[in-house]
Amino acid sequence: MCGSNPSVSPAVNSAKCWAIPALVFAIISMVGFIGGAWIQGIGGIIVCIGSSILICCGPTSETEGAGKCMAAFVLMLIGGIIELLGAVLGLVFYFAVVGSARESCETSWGWLSEQSVQDCVNTTVGIMSILVFPSVAIGIVTGVLVIVGSVKAKQAHSSFAAAK
Repeated sequence: MCGSNPSVSPAVNSAKCWAIPALVFAIISMVGFIGGAWIQGIGGIIVCIGSSILICCGPTSETEGAGKCMAAFVLMLIGGIIELLGAVLGLVFYFAVVGSARESCETSWGWLSEQSVQDCVNTTVGIMSILVFPSVAIGIVTGVLVIVGSVKAKQAHSSFAAAK
């Protein structure tokens, strides 16, 4: 399946190969719906559709499939951008919660030592950081991987124009 079809250009075979890990990471990023990273989950759904076009319905000859490569390019690019946007928004949300927790802890425990305020902040944000940082990391890795895959799909589309 991956890179083994001699009747299509190497660019098409490469695009199909890049679509496989993009699909895997998109599925993993859809777990973000559980952890509150719903923007990454939406990006994961879009990437699943785009990469599936290449994997299961991709071009099988040099005469057909340019539209499929273009559709995969567009969907994977949009999904990759959404994945990266979700990761950035996850970080922004995390730091907003940290700031809010610090302000709340200083108001409640400010008359105690700085260590007690820091302990309050750590307790408040500790569990959230366990959920946010893996989600952000998955979003960044998925976004970069998918954008590379979308570039490969665009190159595959261009190979059809060059073949004509």
